[in-house]
Amino acid sequence: MEPEEQPTDNSAWKNKARPAIYAMAGFYLAYLSYQMFKQISVTSGSEQTMMIVFSILFAVIGVGGILFGLMAGYKNTKDRK
Repeated sequence: MEPEEQPTDNSAWKNKARPAIYAMAGFYLAYLSYQMFKQISVTSGSEQTMMIVFSILFAVIGVGGILFGLMAGYKNTKDRK
């Protein structure tokens, strides 16, 4: 293998793996949001307000990460054809 072929292979691998990592991170944030939302009834005061705000924030970012990862993966497979 010639040295000039290595960066091309490395960038191709990154283009395949990056959308999957974004989607997995999005699923984790959505799951974390769900777990926080279930615990809201146990908390009170300013802690409850913070949990509501961050569970909504994690849900939005998580769904965005899932959608971005899936769309980027779809575009990568479409470009290869």
